[in-house]
Amino acid sequence: MKYSKGIVLLILVFLISISAASAKECGGSTACACGDTITEDYVVQSDILECGDFALEVEDNVVLDCNQHLLQGSGSGILALDKFNFEIKNCKFKDFQTGIEIKDSRVFRITSNTIVSSNGEEGILVQNAGINNFITDNMVEGYKTGIKVENSGNTHLTENVLLENGYGIQYLQSLGRISKNMAEKNDEDGILVVGGWAQMDNNQLQNNKGNGLKLQNTQMFNLNMISAQSNGQAGILLEDCSQGFLYQSSLYGNKIGLQLVRSSMNDIRSNTFDKNTEYGVLVSESDDNVLWKNTFKYNKESISEINSEGNVWQNNEEDKFWTTMKEFGRKIGFGF
Repeated sequence: MKYSKGIVLLILVFLISISAASAKECGGSTACACGDTITEDYVVQSDILECGDFALEVEDNVVLDCNQHLLQGSGSGILALDKFNFEIKNCKFKDFQTGIEIKDSRVFRITSNTIVSSNGEEGILVQNAGINNFITDNMVEGYKTGIKVENSGNTHLTENVLLENGYGIQYLQSLGRISKNMAEKNDEDGILVVGGWAQMDNNQLQNNKGNGLKLQNTQMFNLNMISAQSNGQAGILLEDCSQGFLYQSSLYGNKIGLQLVRSSMNDIRSNTFDKNTEYGVLVSESDDNVLWKNTFKYNKESISEINSEGNVWQNNEEDKFWTTMKEFGRKIGFGF
């Protein structure tokens, strides 16, 4: 049976009108369903399943507590577009291309959510956010990027777990603190920071196929007490970075403990480089860095400089037993 173009158009308009009519405002004592907009504080009472473009959208000044219920669908789990002062907590997301999508918003809190996909784009996506934003205690698994923050100010990431994603965290042209996160078994870098400014402390980065932490085109960064272990490339890679600090960190069992590429005038002190399979520190095309009071133990090679000048190596220590064993090995023709 053939239908005229006019009839087909009428059917499409009818279907769209039904979809628009089915979406509603919810919250408070009014239950929410797929496609609804939350206008009052709301505690979810049952799972919300098989949603299309998005599950729920939040308005200003609301708290959404999923109460450990599941949101499941194919588009975005929760949308916040140009919103102010909201919180999303205790939600479980499954199968969405983007678990939580936030754009042009400010003063928000994303707390204690579990976001899982087999091949979604971003678990949490934040773009063009304003001040005082906190993403805390979330677990993200199976996305191309676990948490992506882009062009955002004062957006802080703390105590999140990023497991088996592509990138654990991408923090792009943004400003804030990245603290106490764990990035493990991701296919690319555990954390990638490009541009902007970041204070990072007490992050655990392990068994990622790329670098534990990569900073690119970043100035005046502050890295403290980073643990980077058993990553496929460098524990920490600084590429085109300058005037930053790295101190009191442990880089263990990586291919390279710390790698500097075209990075200058950085202060690197009181770190431990242990059992890295190629180099403790590899410096290439990088000038005028200060490496002071670092400890090198059981690396294949402690230090290598390529096409670099003006770097200051002062009061660094290499484990004396390991140094003796390497010298003995060279004498008898056995490499360590």
